[in-house]
Formats: sequence, C-alpha cells, structure tokens
Amino acid sequence: MSQISQLCRRKRYSCLIGIFVGIISIITCIRLFFQRDSSSSSIDYHLHNKHTIIPIIPLAIIRNITQTTMTTTTIDFPQVRRPANKRQFTSPAVESLIEEIQKNIKNKELAWLFENCFPNTLDTTVDSDEKAASEKKPDTYVITGDIDAMWLRDSSAQISPYLPLMRQDKKLRQLIEGVLLRQCIFIQRDPYANAHYKDTNRISEWKHMDKTDMRPGVHE
Repeated sequence: MSQISQLCRRKRYSCLIGIFVGIISIITCIRLFFQRDSSSSSIDYHLHNKHTIIPIIPLAIIRNITQTTMTTTTIDFPQVRRPANKRQFTSPAVESLIEEIQKNIKNKELAWLFENCFPNTLDTTVDSDEKAASEKKPDTYVITGDIDAMWLRDSSAQISPYLPLMRQDKKLRQLIEGVLLRQCIFIQRDPYANAHYKDTNRISEWKHMDKTDMRPGVHE
C-alpha cells in the first residue's frame, strides 16, 4: 500500500508542476505579445532570442539619472527630537558627545540619526527625581516607550549606551544607579516577572489570563 500511495503522490505532484508550467508559459506569451506591440515607450526592447527580451535604455536617460544623483548633495533633515523644555532628562555629557559627532562625521545623515536616536531614552522614557536623589538613594523608572511598564531586560539595554559617560556626568551616574536599585526592588518583589509598574498597587490587565500569582505592581 505504501508504494501505491507514493505513486499517487508523484502523479499529483506531476499534475501540479504541469499546471504551474502551463500558467507560466501563458503569462510569458502575453508579456511578449504586449511588449512587442508597444512602440510609444522611450525604452526600446530587442529580441535576444525566442525567450528573452533585453531592454535598451537610451543614453540620455542614464545621463539624466546620474547628473540628478550627483548634484543632490544637500538635504534638509527634519528635527524629530523633543524640544529641550519637554525632555525627561538632560545630560551635559550626552549633549557634548552629540556635538562632537556632528562636527567630525562627514556623513550628515548619519550624524542626524545619532542626534535623534542616541538621547531618545533620556528624552522620552526615564522618570527620575533629581531632588530626591541628592537626599536619599536615587530611584529611576524607565518605560519601554509605548507601554507604561519597566522591563528588566529592556531598561538594561536602554541605559547601556550611556555607561562610558558616567564619569563625566554625576547626574547621569545617579540616574543609572537609580535604574539598578529599582531593578533590585522589582526582583525582590517577584523574581520571575518580566515587567513591573511604578505604582506598586496597580493591577495588571493580564491578571485574569495568567496562571501565575500576579502580584500588585507586576505587569507580566
């Protein structure tokens, strides 16, 4: 019975392959027919053989494209970074590095990307009380950006680019220290949870769907 079933499968595959080959042949014939009849296009098509058509692009079109590409040297990039008065945290060391990158990188688009992307965590996601940090242990809450919750993995990755700048900026060092201390608090609360809320009494919307003990303050 196994040999018979294998023969049946081979016949099915052969039929499917034949159908696909027929469809491809029909499509190819239709394209050849319309391309041969169209004469209004600026691009000339010449038959290389019975099955292949090679487009011959006029030299004027190539020169025009090349000149347009070569002469476009200055591009105005949009400023998408938050205004200074609306940023969550500002680090002089980070701003100094951004200025240095802009001065020394010849690729203006790359410098523009760095200016908008590198400080994004500090601009938009951190919640740190600078006054409290001077009186007690620093405490920093870092959201992912689109969800009001702090992931242990994500928050570690978000602050890692700023580690080399800690020695130049005391407030930045305190902010990173606050992230580590808050992560310790989260791990003590629930060592198996991925994400936590700043409000320790907040109940997660996933509590009724999770089989684990979802304590208050745990997002997932």
